[in-house]
Amino acid sequence: MSRYPPYGGATSIQSLNEMWAQVKQGIDRIYNMEGISKPQYMKMYTDIYNYCTSVDPARNCVTQPLAKKGKGEARGAKDTGGGARFVGDELYTKLKDDLKARVVDLKRGADGKVGNDLLEYFYTHWSRFRKCSVTVDGIFNYLNRNWVKRECDEGRKNIYFVYQLALNTWKEHWLKPHQAQVIPALMSEIERERRGENILKSAYLKVIIDCYVELGFESDDGGAASAMAASGSPAPASGGSVSRGGSSRSHVGGGGGGSGKGGSSTDRLHFYEEMFERQFLDETEQFYRVESRDFLQQNSVTAYLAKAERRLEEERKRCSDYVHRSTEEKLLARCMEALLAAHLSVFWQEFPALLDADREQDLGRMYRLCSHVQQPHRADAAGGSDSLPVNGLDRLVELFEQYVADRGLEAVKSVSSAVLSSEGQDAKLYVDTILGVHRKYYNLVLQAFSNNRRFVEALDKACMKFINRNELTKLAKNNQKTPELLARYSDALLKKGSKDNVVGDELEDTLTHVMTVFKYIEDKDVFQKFYSRFLSRRLVYNQSVSEDVESSMISKLKENCGFDYTTKLQRMFQDIGASRELNTRFQDFVTKDGAALGLDFEIKVLSSNAWPIHISQGSGVTIPSELERCYTTFDRFYKKTHEGRKLQYSYNYCRGELITNFTKNRYTLQVSTYQIAVLMMYNTETSYTVQDIAATTSIEPQVLQQVLAILVKAKLLTLPSAEAAADAAELAPGTRLALNQDFKNKRLRINLNSQLKCESKQEQEQTSRLVEEDRSYMIQACLVRVMKTRKEMKHQKLVAEVISQLSQFKPSVQQIKKNIDTLIEKEYLQRKSGERDKYEYLA
Repeated sequence: MSRYPPYGGATSIQSLNEMWAQVKQGIDRIYNMEGISKPQYMKMYTDIYNYCTSVDPARNCVTQPLAKKGKGEARGAKDTGGGARFVGDELYTKLKDDLKARVVDLKRGADGKVGNDLLEYFYTHWSRFRKCSVTVDGIFNYLNRNWVKRECDEGRKNIYFVYQLALNTWKEHWLKPHQAQVIPALMSEIERERRGENILKSAYLKVIIDCYVELGFESDDGGAASAMAASGSPAPASGGSVSRGGSSRSHVGGGGGGSGKGGSSTDRLHFYEEMFERQFLDETEQFYRVESRDFLQQNSVTAYLAKAERRLEEERKRCSDYVHRSTEEKLLARCMEALLAAHLSVFWQEFPALLDADREQDLGRMYRLCSHVQQPHRADAAGGSDSLPVNGLDRLVELFEQYVADRGLEAVKSVSSAVLSSEGQDAKLYVDTILGVHRKYYNLVLQAFSNNRRFVEALDKACMKFINRNELTKLAKNNQKTPELLARYSDALLKKGSKDNVVGDELEDTLTHVMTVFKYIEDKDVFQKFYSRFLSRRLVYNQSVSEDVESSMISKLKENCGFDYTTKLQRMFQDIGASRELNTRFQDFVTKDGAALGLDFEIKVLSSNAWPIHISQGSGVTIPSELERCYTTFDRFYKKTHEGRKLQYSYNYCRGELITNFTKNRYTLQVSTYQIAVLMMYNTETSYTVQDIAATTSIEPQVLQQVLAILVKAKLLTLPSAEAAADAAELAPGTRLALNQDFKNKRLRINLNSQLKCESKQEQEQTSRLVEEDRSYMIQACLVRVMKTRKEMKHQKLVAEVISQLSQFKPSVQQIKKNIDTLIEKEYLQRKSGERDKYEYLA
């Protein structure tokens, strides 16, 4: 029988069988959980080392019979280059047989057990076996690093590192024979937990399920693919005796101590996926399909949503507690399919009712759940193989958009009659109604829908629908009514003395709300025209609450629509500043000239191309002699300093103050130029006929009628008793109007300067005309810009391009076609010969 020299000169020569008998005693103690001491551990390690490195001193070769050779060298030994040859095949076979016997014995102990008994047995004996195998693997470390590694490198099948060998033995001789009982027991425990019943500790389940992960290598693999450590201490890492059940030292080998063959982590999960995960996912989905169907039949949708959310959270925790982390994504996908995707139509039906009831929490829960759903949707009706994912939010977004649009239309409809019937039209009521709808659903999007981009877009589309075309625009027979009313509302906020005035931060916030509505308006050019008209009155009459606030509003418009949109508005402010300097210089001129005016006189010189002020027909008036000197003096001053400029006086924008000297109390009357011309006549006589007043003032009859009506209504002028009783709608030319010598009023300052109806109508018509003119210019400019770049373009593409480029309004196809014809007449474009639907640009 072969001999091998002692290791370190301290060990007597032993045969393989004698050495194995001693090693097996230690292995028995380890697997019996009796524990071994550190010296015992080192003795076993040394014996194995000596056997693996045994040589004959005389011949310097192995005296143990060699195994059958292959590939030019012995299977049982390896040449080290110095004559020593490593052996291990017989030792490996003995260890393999011993492990098999132990596992088979454990398998017999589990025969006949089911359910919890089987799982508890599995947990107890697998935990011990795995822990003990770690220690045994450490004892056979030298065999692992040399003989096993060589066999694996040469591709020999069914050779494993010692720890991996132990795992494979457990898999083949314990787990596979009991697989048909273990998996149903696991599934039953998990289902019981889902039903709220008491189960085994989750730690037990985790150990058992992790076993499937750790056994994730093929039985016919050639061993471990990863290289062994080049060096390592043969002794345990910690001193003292080896703990009962095995060593806690790190070890080299597959599974628990090192990476064995089995390839990537995905490959190593194959056994777990095939044996456990697949059935686990199928039964989970089936469980929730049945539960969700039964629950929905007996409970409300909102209760179901809460339960579904709770179930998903439970499954996440389950993955964290005892299922492998790689299963979480697949598990949640199957749960969502059963709990959510299968019932999307029910959610969609309930969604409007939740919006009606303002159930923000339930809406948020529905959003969160549906946002995770990717529902398969066939791309073709014939059931082709191609399928496209449909996000669970798709229908919710559509329903939300339609719902908000409907609620907005209803809200506007409820106030439309009141808005249009009120004197001057109640712009505040209209804008507040729109803002109320927007604010409500904006907060809902922010809170319940987490400010999701798709819901924000749906809210914007819905607001554009009900803001631009609604019941009010139908009643007014004007689709441009919304920008006009928004401009009126802005004017009320920015004008001094308005009942809608707010101050400070509140005013700034309100203007921000105005801009919220503004961004949804399609006809932004209409807003610009009305806004500039109202701004001109505020600036001319010094009625702005603050120039800083006015500038802030213009900055908001500029940020939204660009520099060109606010160019004229900014020029108006520049003119007001220049007029202040001009009046200071005029006063210096009057002082130096020595021409006393006899009254306070202020004038504003405005650029005709920036201001929406026009000299309307019938706006002429004969200036009273008391004012004539002021006008002529200023003309002389202005022409002297500004040669080549022409001044045109817009009397319908002028106003002044008169003081009554015929009354007991001295009243200050704030009046227009027309009213000044009429009232100044009464410095000479106390009564005039309408015909006399018209002849003296040269005011157009239509305007004069309204001027006199205001004075009569204020009781400054009185009618004959007979006509006063008749309350004639129109004053006859011969009607005599007398100055009311007994005039009284509660206020000492009386504002009689209200806008005339005829002026208001003319301004409305002029604004509409200017809008159409400007739109024609903008369309033509856009057409030329596009055609200059493209040179040639078909009609439909040209129309689509123009619509996409114009942001201040949405032109109709008819408008674009009309302006194309205009450009053809102006020889900017021409139709291409032989292709009537194609245009060419003419340089």
